[in-house]
Amino acid sequence: MNDRKINQKIYNLAKKWQEGTITEAEKQEFNTWYYSFDDTRLEAVSKETPDELKDRLFQEILRKEGIKSSAFIKKTAFIRAAAAILVVSLLFAGYFMLNDSKEAKTAKIETKNDVSPGGNKAILTLADGRKISLSEGASAELVNRAGIKIYKKSDGQLIYDLSSSGEEDINISGYNTIQTPAGGQYQVNLSDGTRVWLNSQSSIHFPIVFNGGERKVSITGEAYFEVAHNPDKPFIVESREQEIRVLGTHFNVMSYSNEASVKTTLVEGSVAVKNARGSIILKPGQQSETTSTTIKLNKNTDIDNAVAWKNGRIQFADADIQSIMRVLSRWYDIDVEYSGPPSASHFGGSVSRSKNLSEVLKVLEATGYVHFKIEGRRVTVMQ
Repeated sequence: MNDRKINQKIYNLAKKWQEGTITEAEKQEFNTWYYSFDDTRLEAVSKETPDELKDRLFQEILRKEGIKSSAFIKKTAFIRAAAAILVVSLLFAGYFMLNDSKEAKTAKIETKNDVSPGGNKAILTLADGRKISLSEGASAELVNRAGIKIYKKSDGQLIYDLSSSGEEDINISGYNTIQTPAGGQYQVNLSDGTRVWLNSQSSIHFPIVFNGGERKVSITGEAYFEVAHNPDKPFIVESREQEIRVLGTHFNVMSYSNEASVKTTLVEGSVAVKNARGSIILKPGQQSETTSTTIKLNKNTDIDNAVAWKNGRIQFADADIQSIMRVLSRWYDIDVEYSGPPSASHFGGSVSRSKNLSEVLKVLEATGYVHFKIEGRRVTVMQ
């Protein structure tokens, strides 16, 4: 596709987003284009007004595309529309959506000690009760017996390798558990080839080898699955108040005990979600919400928001401050207090999970709706 067609395509997507007619697939296409830019150069500066941020984004996009603004004014109409959309979608920009007339304020967070982001940390509990730390470090082989190798990689992966034998040739019972602490995340490649990403304060309990007619695991917290296809062995995920049955697909399960419901978001394939009140078949882009007494289908879900954590981002759309702080408390391992009634404002946007806590809070505080004080690992939220 030539530059002219790409420009027109992005302009049309930006216009649809402004008009509220954009589909989830089109949002993903726009976001793919947006994330092709140097992410660190598009960070919001807390003292910028919405117009100043839009102008800066416009110039950054021109620079990235190698376009001279004086020579290509007509050609860059789509970039101005795109920059306007980025103002709405970038970095917790609640003040752009909530009150255009409210002047953005410079953040003045009281900080005694900043808090670093989480990382690749987990504990592996073997069937015999032994516990192995999976903290960041060099690759290492942890287990090698009866045709099974378990090894960790330096990039935060735990791999169950049966390549020397094959699952059908191994008859071993027993379960392993991987648990991440607050401020931790980890990826595990199960013996059948299924890949699982664990968010902070999460766990997965699974058989060493999937013998029998099904593959069943249980989780707490949040996990993203890429299930290896096997029509002869359905894959079953048990979590709080629900069960998910699949053959091969990609989906996210958010099942924290301090959230009001369990949310299962389907990226591709098909899954059946059931609880005591019924069952739902999900299609890509859909989400189920379950509690002990209800089961509900949400169509046209924002997949980017649901799986942002797995892709290294903290991302929200129309989220209240309490929801945001629950996510931050898990990733940064902090305690959160409120000095008064929480703000009723809602926020949306995206920021890298690699940022220190103060950098995230500065962007939120710049809206003028909330203020923060950091004391060690205690964060106080103020009006």
